[in-house]
Amino acid sequence: MDAAVKYLTLAADKGNAYAQFNLAGLYAACIGVTRDLRKAYSLFTLAGKTLDVSKQLNEISSQLNRLNSGGN
Repeated sequence: MDAAVKYLTLAADKGNAYAQFNLAGLYAACIGVTRDLRKAYSLFTLAGKTLDVSKQLNEISSQLNRLNSGGN
């Protein structure tokens, strides 16, 4: 998993929206990385500027906001 996170991070830093989206999911779900909802939100937002997945990103963003505020 470390290699996946490493290469997704490299690609995300270069503006690859798919890498940003997938890395955000890892941060949100705490898979291979420490959970970081702020980083996940930021990456989802960056990805959403490029990818045509606005509905999914809005739903994920809402879920992250609920998790961050202690809601279920």
